[in-house]
Amino acid sequence: MKQQQLLIPLLIMFSLLLSTNTIIIFMSSNTVAINENKEVKNVLFVGGAGPNNYTIIQDAVDNATEGSTIFVYAGTYYEGVQINKTINIMGENRNTTIINGGWYRGGFLFAADRINITELTIINTTHAVLLLNSNHSKIINCSILNNQKYGIELVNSSYNQISDCYIFYNNLCGINIKSYSDYNSITNCLFSYNGVAIALYDCSENNISYCKIGSDSGYGFHILNASNNNIQNCTLKGFGKAIEFLGNSDSNLVIGCEIINNYYGIIINNSESNLNTFHHNSFINNQIHAYDISENFWDNGAKGNYWDDYNGIDSNHDGIGDTPYNIPGGYNIDRYPLIIQNDGGINNTMHSTSAIPPLSTEQTVILLILIILFFVIIFFVLIRKKKGRMVKKHE
Repeated sequence: MKQQQLLIPLLIMFSLLLSTNTIIIFMSSNTVAINENKEVKNVLFVGGAGPNNYTIIQDAVDNATEGSTIFVYAGTYYEGVQINKTINIMGENRNTTIINGGWYRGGFLFAADRINITELTIINTTHAVLLLNSNHSKIINCSILNNQKYGIELVNSSYNQISDCYIFYNNLCGINIKSYSDYNSITNCLFSYNGVAIALYDCSENNISYCKIGSDSGYGFHILNASNNNIQNCTLKGFGKAIEFLGNSDSNLVIGCEIINNYYGIIINNSESNLNTFHHNSFINNQIHAYDISENFWDNGAKGNYWDDYNGIDSNHDGIGDTPYNIPGGYNIDRYPLIIQNDGGINNTMHSTSAIPPLSTEQTVILLILIILFFVIIFFVLIRKKKGRMVKKHE
């Protein structure tokens, strides 16, 4: 009985942590615990009842302090939201927490640094999310659908993260990165039926990886005066032009991509886009796999790309064709065409959208306390057992 009593505090602690009245919100690297039965500092609610609740997201934003979290319950909110402070906004569920701009409003305007939004659907706006001079912000696990101009637009905004988003049916462009917006990352997103899936204009050092981009009427990537950007492990399917380079677009890297069923796979129809590198890509069933009148690198010095119309042989069975693959348009060649698709270990599998975020400092401390408490209880249980045996021996 005494041993069972010792376990009761531990069980109570676990039950408190697992209580259905506690919502754990993962935003950025911080974890905010919200107990709906108590007033919680720096957490506001939209669409619920009780303390700190609002009916309009903008009202919650206006009353939030720096670093606050706003939890938005499921529902449809007909408004645009302007944010000029560092805050987190989290929807209850991205399929049921909807911001509808009514066709004449913008969705979200980020006008400060470190703004994070997640679990939202943003529809029927002029632009779903506009980042204007906003750095280190995050858009995670959102649906950006059916917007008049842009899904997400970054203007002079750097070091931002867009991941695990659905970006469909945006008339002009899914994501437009322009005007010195550098060092941004787009990861594990799905694009379909946008005018242009991703535009890179006057920007550099952006990274786009593990995205599936398809069924758009015009372009997959439209790259103009943009340099030192990386496109890795993406699938581009069903475009007029999957990737086009224009203007002074130099030293970009395209590797590990599957470029399938397009009219043009990659096109460089100007003499100013040079020193770009393409390797470990797979060109399959395109009308024209590649067209390049500039001076670029179509291999990495050891391995090139897979071309489904390559007619050369591999006499020594090293996975590399014995003769180069000629790139139409100029004098470029792939010196080391691959015999096997995606040879060389480049992984084109999308990352899981259900990855568990890393533990925050608060979570780590709580976990360590629970572990220590568990072992302390076990220790006392064993001591009591040992004492009980000694008493029995003396009897």
